[in-house]
This record gives sequence, structure tokens and C-alpha cells, in this order.
Amino acid sequence: MIEILDDMEELLASDDHYLLSSWLKKAKSKGSNRDERILYEFNARSQLTLWGLNSTSEVFDYACKAWSGLIADYYKPRWTIFFKEAELSMIRGEPIDNRDLVENLLLNAEFPFIFSKKNYPEAPIGNSITIIKQIHSKYRL
Repeated sequence: MIEILDDMEELLASDDHYLLSSWLKKAKSKGSNRDERILYEFNARSQLTLWGLNSTSEVFDYACKAWSGLIADYYKPRWTIFFKEAELSMIRGEPIDNRDLVENLLLNAEFPFIFSKKNYPEAPIGNSITIIKQIHSKYRL
């Protein structure tokens, strides 16, 4: 199941309209000094994700986007954590503990993304047509 996110990431990375780097670069460019650039990048990452710094925030995925970088470094870790929690829940024969899940997501996927300073490619990688043909061959019935 997680493999489909890798395929999405590869396809999105092949088109400059779907690069997280564009969003982050625009945000940082508004800062007039280093501290402002750091703050604006943090705000740009936060707006796309949880837009708040606690597990009680009700504004998750406010500006959800399907962008290269966001899929690999935000959504994939979240889904990986969810599937692991679901598997453990089945093994234990108990429902998923939502409070534990939210805390796990926050600490191990969401905060690491919004506090990251990772730079993302500013130019597309790969050929969209070639990639979509590979994905089509992989998943067609």
C-alpha cells in the first residue's frame, strides 16, 4: 500500500507544477533576514499540514496538496505510522487508541516535517510520460 505513495512522489517530482520547493522558496523569499526566512518557511510547512503545534488542533491538512516532497516526507510517514498502529491493533485484538495514534503522528511525522529545513529539488526529475507508463503497467489489471 505504501508503495503507491512512492509512485505518486516519483510522478509528481517529474512536473514543475507539483514541487514543494516552489511553495517553500516563495515563502522564504518574503523574509528580509535569516530569522524571517526560517519563520516563513515554518509557516508555509505548517499551513500545508497541521497549522498548529498541539494534538488538539482541529485544523489538520488545512491546505492539503499533492506535491513532490510533501508526499515523501509528510504523508508517507503518516500512513506508515497509521498502518503499523492498525497492524498492532489487529494483533492485540483491540481498537486503535486514537490518542496514542495522534501523539505518535505528531511526534514522528508531523513535527519532523514542519521543523525540517530540508531543501527540495527546484527542477523536475524524470519524464512524466515515461513514469506514468511504468505506473500504468505496474497497476493495471
